Amino acid sequence: MKVVKNDIKYKKLIENFDCGNLSVNSFLKSNSFSDLDSTTYLWISEDEKDLIGFYSLSVGQINLDCLSISSYLGGTIKILYFAINYKYQHKKDEEGFSFGDWLLYDCEERIRELHKLIGFSFIMICSTEQGYHFYLKNDYEEFESDMTTLVYESDKKCYKLYKSIEDIL
Repeated sequence: MKVVKNDIKYKKLIENFDCGNLSVNSFLKSNSFSDLDSTTYLWISEDEKDLIGFYSLSVGQINLDCLSISSYLGGTIKILYFAINYKYQHKKDEEGFSFGDWLLYDCEERIRELHKLIGFSFIMICSTEQGYHFYLKNDYEEFESDMTTLVYESDKKCYKLYKSIEDIL
């Protein structure tokens, strides 16, 4: 596995990437180089001929709304985007792990390293319907009814999921 920070030298690989979701593809191809609110990491093949997947990390917070009063529950590292190239989706290695499992492992390892540098309490993701069960399988939970967070307009239809940082330390 070779995961690298997004760089213009991988632009051709990025242009050929397709995860089956137009919005996610568009972010990677158009915004991932200029988005100052997130950092994108690419999983490329060892021979650098294929982009297997990517994820983008950002920051946020979770609030607790109780009786119309909002209070801060904790800071988050938000998995802003997470995608596997369509041709690698639903494929498993000899140990039964999917490409998504391996990329999420790398993502959470990077989050563990970030936690050594800055404090936060949760990992958060706004999941599409297609990814929902993948994250539940990996111990993410749905937001409780009294939990809120800032959600981009494009994420309004997504499932808000979280995991305590303590679960990966």
